[in-house]
Amino acid sequence: MKRWVAMAAVAFVVTACGQTSSTSSKTQPRHVFLIVMENHSANQAMSGAFTASLAAKYRVAGNYRAITHPSVPNYLALTSGKTWGVSDDSYYPLPAEDLGTQLTKAGVSWRAYMEGMDSRGCLDSPVPYDPGHNPFAYYGGACPPNVVPLTNLSADLAGTTPLFAWITPDMCHDTHDCSVSVGDDWLRTQAGEITASKAWKDNGILFLVWDEDDGSAGNHVLMLVIAPGTSHMTSATAYTHYSLLAGCRGSSNADDRPHQVATPAHLWGVGDEAPRGLGQRGHYLIYVPLVICDVGPRDGLQNEAKTLQPAVRAELCGRLAAAGLKRMEAASFVNPKLVPQMAGAEEVMAAMRRKPDTVYAGLVLNEKGYERAVAAGVDEIHYALAAADEFGRRNQNATTDEGLKTALALVARARSDRMPVTVTVSVAFGSPFDGPVPAARVLQIVEGLMVIPPDEICLADTIGVGVPSQVHELVRGARATGAAVGAHFHNTRNTGYANAVAALEEGVVSLDASVGGAGGCPWPRSWPAWSPAR
Repeated sequence: MKRWVAMAAVAFVVTACGQTSSTSSKTQPRHVFLIVMENHSANQAMSGAFTASLAAKYRVAGNYRAITHPSVPNYLALTSGKTWGVSDDSYYPLPAEDLGTQLTKAGVSWRAYMEGMDSRGCLDSPVPYDPGHNPFAYYGGACPPNVVPLTNLSADLAGTTPLFAWITPDMCHDTHDCSVSVGDDWLRTQAGEITASKAWKDNGILFLVWDEDDGSAGNHVLMLVIAPGTSHMTSATAYTHYSLLAGCRGSSNADDRPHQVATPAHLWGVGDEAPRGLGQRGHYLIYVPLVICDVGPRDGLQNEAKTLQPAVRAELCGRLAAAGLKRMEAASFVNPKLVPQMAGAEEVMAAMRRKPDTVYAGLVLNEKGYERAVAAGVDEIHYALAAADEFGRRNQNATTDEGLKTALALVARARSDRMPVTVTVSVAFGSPFDGPVPAARVLQIVEGLMVIPPDEICLADTIGVGVPSQVHELVRGARATGAAVGAHFHNTRNTGYANAVAALEEGVVSLDASVGGAGGCPWPRSWPAWSPAR
């Protein structure tokens, strides 16, 4: 299955929120351990005596939720920042665009330890091993050599410990097939071995998380942050598996480690609010999934006075791919009578020399457009939903409520077709016809979309009136629903760059761009008096 997630290979040495334990400016990266348990709510997991003792001593994410059901898409979310449209526990070879691949490319040591995996390998080892609980088997269609049996961990802890260690118990010890008490006893031994190691004691960190609940608690699962020298704290901030992957605002010592880039990011979505932070201050490696989607071939050209032939638009897509763009909005499957600049979408797709590691998306506004896009061979569906009624009527002949119904129908169909889908909420910061759009309205739309969650929800400042304070509020609120959030800004009033930085600080997974700065919304012609950017 083709997928857009071409995660930016950027390593962050992120700084958790608290007092520093060292005055040195050359802090060594932390060893990060992650254990993933199975199928129990937070309350159920806390019935284990050992687990409860960890929660009483260390940090607890008290409002942490899994992404979806069943297990496999949650494991994919934890390792790539996306579910890839997977909605069952079957095996699907996926592009090698995951955390492990990034770590390898960056020269960072890592291993995934799988209990029960034997010489038959990551796909054919017998139960109680479960390949569905080994996400690294999906990326590239095979396990990298970093995936090893759990029996290797003891020697690694005693010798050379990788900087990142993923640990999957077998189907009994992860409590999938056995009781909480059995899994709790296993954790007592395994976590005890980790916390007794030099790698953990030397400012390491252990994350303990459950992949999903049993369907009884709204996917509220337990997540513990176990680090030496920390005291008990429970955070009420909303977190998800994407939060665990994405990271906290911090800084890097890139001079010491060439593979690291000094770029701010969020791990827990708490920013500078130190009292609510979960981790002890220190540095450890984390990778942030960030994709640049170039919408120039569609959004950039659709408002130009000159209509380019399909072959020319296909060549533009080819040049973008050759320049290294991994995701683009290649064509628009809308009525060509309404947008003549986008006529010949099928011809564009047919004329392109497509790169295998690049995702070519198509914009649709209805079921007919969806069918055309799928038939033309797009890799991903993009649907636009207006956050304001009058803009929706003029742009696509649908109110917000009508657009939401169409969005849910298209997402449901895309899931059935195993087609990745992004829903863009347009005019999320203001409409040229409706005026200001309240944040509460936008977040209500996001909640409505999460009834059948798309792979991504993109918040669009369609006319370039938003400011960073709005971006912080909307992206933070949207991510609290469990959505993977992207952003689309226009630099109409010189706030686009600042808005993009604000979106990155709040943990977006993608940003739209347009080659050469082409395009932009034709409305409004003048600066709205109500615009916060005025």
